[in-house]
Amino acid sequence: MSLTVNCPHCQQQSIVAEFHNGRTVKCPSCGQSFQVAFPIPDDEHEAARSTAPESSSIAGSKPMPTKENIRQRVMWPAVGLMATGILTTLMGLMFLPALLFPGLMGDQVPVNPVEVVFSIFFMLLSLTLGIVTVYGSDRMTHLESYPWSMAAAITAMVPCYCCLLGLPMGIWALIVLNDKEVKQAFK
Repeated sequence: MSLTVNCPHCQQQSIVAEFHNGRTVKCPSCGQSFQVAFPIPDDEHEAARSTAPESSSIAGSKPMPTKENIRQRVMWPAVGLMATGILTTLMGLMFLPALLFPGLMGDQVPVNPVEVVFSIFFMLLSLTLGIVTVYGSDRMTHLESYPWSMAAAITAMVPCYCCLLGLPMGIWALIVLNDKEVKQAFK
């Protein structure tokens, strides 16, 4: 079924197929984009929406991806960030036994206070980077907090123990997060 619609910019009438209902199309006369909205009776509203195909054949128009499509697009970079964050956290926790039990690794040696301070610093740094990366990647999988997702991608790239994994995962996540459609899905 086709209906006639008026372009809101130039008022030119165009014939549009029913499956373009709710989609953005370009006016063949003025070239401006507008959204097609057919009047549908209330009882047929849900049936018409559920049978509309996902693709569009009007020149230049592209259907908006669903939130589920965006979630699938960010899933694998988020999983990579999650793995990086877990590994970074575990690496930070590796300092804890050496700090609590300095003689655990062998002979009793005098404890150097400078080494203890550096160990505490690197332990806290690793734990902070790991926790931020894990939390931000979790927010990324749920499309809930764009700033935390960006923070996870950036902290994963900080050179530390897991930089061989964190650098590519962080770059991949930044590329996906900077996509216009992904940014809109977070709002």
